[in-house]
Amino acid sequence: METKKKLFYFYLFLSFIVPFIVYYLTTNPNLTFTDNGELAGVCSTLGIAHPTGYPLFTILGYLWHLLPLSSNKIFQLNLFAAFWTSVAVSLFFIANVLFLRLIQIKLSRNRDQSSRNQPSREDNNKIYAIYLISLITSLVFAFSRTIWGEATSLEVYSLQLALFNLLFLCIFLVLRHKYEFKYLALLAFVLGLSFSNHLTTLLIVPVFLVMYFRRQGEKIEFSRARFKNILLLSIPFLIGISFYL
Repeated sequence: METKKKLFYFYLFLSFIVPFIVYYLTTNPNLTFTDNGELAGVCSTLGIAHPTGYPLFTILGYLWHLLPLSSNKIFQLNLFAAFWTSVAVSLFFIANVLFLRLIQIKLSRNRDQSSRNQPSREDNNKIYAIYLISLITSLVFAFSRTIWGEATSLEVYSLQLALFNLLFLCIFLVLRHKYEFKYLALLAFVLGLSFSNHLTTLLIVPVFLVMYFRRQGEKIEFSRARFKNILLLSIPFLIGISFYL
């Protein structure tokens, strides 16, 4: 088990450091097109960008700009995008591992109880394969044209990529732990954070609603208990979105 953990963390480290080094070497040292200059300005002054303002991005960007990383503040802020895109790649790696583990667990349900309680060498090999496949997939994701492009200059989409991948990671945690409330609360909180960065989060809200009301092995259920839970889940959601204040 210790070997599995070490291998997992080693691959996780690679999923971050390999993209970050490449992004660092290819980051634009100056201002670029679209919103780059405006966002650099608001991150430097703790100002307010064009609607919707991107409060979470601005606050994190302001804290990043205070770090003594470079005398060229534009380059330093462009590295902010490289950092969050690298974080997005690592989260993509973890989400892939969880997703593939869910599939492996589902396939193994046909085995008898004794074989599940005593993992075979074949099971270990499958886990190692999952780690390797997830690493390769995350690096393909990292160096696709669109993702790499978001890593080389300051834009809100670098942080949004990280938040999107964190949301999908939370979904897989909810599924793995059979809809335990604490994981649903974590999902609601991250959803609020994502909204406080960019409203494209709206595009994936239907996925969460379907997942919540139509659970694995069940039909769609609009029960009072589930609507009551949504009211409780609105608390962590509002905490996450409160950056707009």
